[in-house]
Amino acid sequence: MDMALDTVFKSIDRNFWSRGIETATRPPVDRELHCDFLVIGGGMAGLSTALHLKKRLPGDRVALLEGGKIGDGSSGSNSGQCGARIGPAIENQVKSLGEEAAATIYRYSLDAMEYAASLVKELGIQCDLRPGRQWQVALTPKYARTLARRSSLYRSLSFDVPLIEQREVREIFPESDRIVNAIEFPAYTLDPYRLCAGLKRAVLEAGVDLYENSRVVSGTNGFRANGYPLHYRHAVLAVDSGASRLSAHTASVLPIAVFAGVTRPLNREEKQRFLGLHDRGLFDARPVFNFLRLINGERILIGGEYRYTGSGLINPRQLEIHGERLRQQLALFFPSARAIPLEYRWYGVAGCTLDEWPAIGPLPSNPACWYAGAWNGHGIAASLISGYEVARVIVDEKLTPRLPWYRSSAPGLGHPIVARATLPGYLAWLRARGWLTRHN
Repeated sequence: MDMALDTVFKSIDRNFWSRGIETATRPPVDRELHCDFLVIGGGMAGLSTALHLKKRLPGDRVALLEGGKIGDGSSGSNSGQCGARIGPAIENQVKSLGEEAAATIYRYSLDAMEYAASLVKELGIQCDLRPGRQWQVALTPKYARTLARRSSLYRSLSFDVPLIEQREVREIFPESDRIVNAIEFPAYTLDPYRLCAGLKRAVLEAGVDLYENSRVVSGTNGFRANGYPLHYRHAVLAVDSGASRLSAHTASVLPIAVFAGVTRPLNREEKQRFLGLHDRGLFDARPVFNFLRLINGERILIGGEYRYTGSGLINPRQLEIHGERLRQQLALFFPSARAIPLEYRWYGVAGCTLDEWPAIGPLPSNPACWYAGAWNGHGIAASLISGYEVARVIVDEKLTPRLPWYRSSAPGLGHPIVARATLPGYLAWLRARGWLTRHN
């Protein structure tokens, strides 16, 4: 049976980032294709991989195929917060891997974040890149204790992740009486759609053959795009949640819909009230967390409300329900925001794993074909640097970095029917636990 590797983002409403931006659409695959390197998926990971492959081997043919249009997937619709986070919480990393490994991984994530910023600057991409910070906030005493321990653990590993006590939180966010404390990470903010558009320009200038609206399927005779066979020496499947359409990764990379909304423009009084968001994004410590940031000092973006979606599609009624929940969740952080409507609502689909690590490596059934994805919602820095790393390993035949996400498979739930039967209920239970914070 053929398995489609389509773009998995569907905007029932409107993606705020894509408004008013048009880039020339590249032609689709319309004949049998031969290339040295085939990259499937035109998100940040795919664009970065194609770019770095072409830079290393300018005389080889690199073909990049996108099922829709560049920027239409989750890469162009996320919150635009480029933070230092790869994998599970630091205490879980220390428990499973040890302090030295956890410190190495966090140091790598910091380097990945700076690499992403340097790549944007090197390529001259105008995507409103700004240095800032992220606060992980606690909405209950239980999570406040978790954050206090987490800050102490980072400090013991020689990293400055300060604990922000409630008094300082009140000074910055006077109306946020729900936030008990916070810890602070370095971060950048950017416009993800413009970043994708800038990377599109860069790969074209480098000489990559880019095809849009090229639906790829995997069957017994290999890959086909729009019905035409694809021939290659090496392939990279940079499809993130689209891995669920591949037999090798069906059980290990789970497609999770993530919802987002953006408010109407804030008035003068509201801008002053939310001034603390000007250079810091927030995400909370609950298992099913919300994330929010200020966009250009004008609007608030909030995201969250996770839902398993085996098909990659969400119907309009579900979007309406989750959009209303996001507005109510925003009021958890800022009670006065309850009266501010969401003007834009959309969703993207993130590839997630049970152990929260990405997955980068050759497919067990085909060593010439790599998968790079499962960013677990923390993909900007990790996906951009993965393009550099994958190109280096494939071209130079170097050993893969000794990091836990360089692997050929990840723990899964077995048959996809198991995922469909168990994950919706589990995520609903986590969401219900999160809603209790309003009353704790």
